[in-house]
Amino acid sequence: MTRAPHPRPQHQRVPTTPRRVSPTGGITPGQVADARKDLGRHLAFWRVAAGLRQVDLATLIRYSRSQIANVEVGRDNTTRRFWLNADTTLGAHGALLAVYDQVHALMRDFHAQTELERDLERQLPTTQPAPFTPAGTTSPAS
Repeated sequence: MTRAPHPRPQHQRVPTTPRRVSPTGGITPGQVADARKDLGRHLAFWRVAAGLRQVDLATLIRYSRSQIANVEVGRDNTTRRFWLNADTTLGAHGALLAVYDQVHALMRDFHAQTELERDLERQLPTTQPAPFTPAGTTSPAS
C-alpha cells in the first residue's frame, strides 16, 4: 500500500538536529546518547505525521514493532537501510536519512576518538616497578 507524502504539520516542532563537536572539545558518551535519542524523536515525529502506529510502520518496512520502539527512544542502533526504508515510507524526502548520517558520523568520530585515546595511553612510558627485596634484607639504596 503506497501512501501519499505528508507535509510537515505546522503545529508540531521538529526536534533539533544533532551537532558534531569540534575535535578539540572531544565527544562524550552522553552527547552520542543524546544524538541517538534525537534521531529517534525524528522518526517518531515523521511516523505520527504520517498517521501510523509503530506496528504499522514496522509492517511497512519489515521490522518488528519493538525495534521501532527501541529506535524511537535511542536504545537501538540500526542500519542505514532501516533509515532509508523509513524515510521513503514516511515521505520524509531525505530528512531522516540526513539526520541518521549526522548521528552516524558523530558515533564514528566518537569511536575514533576513543581508539586514539587508548593508543595514546598504551604509548605512555610505564614506570619501572621497584626491585624485589626479600624480607629481612635491605635494598642497595638504603
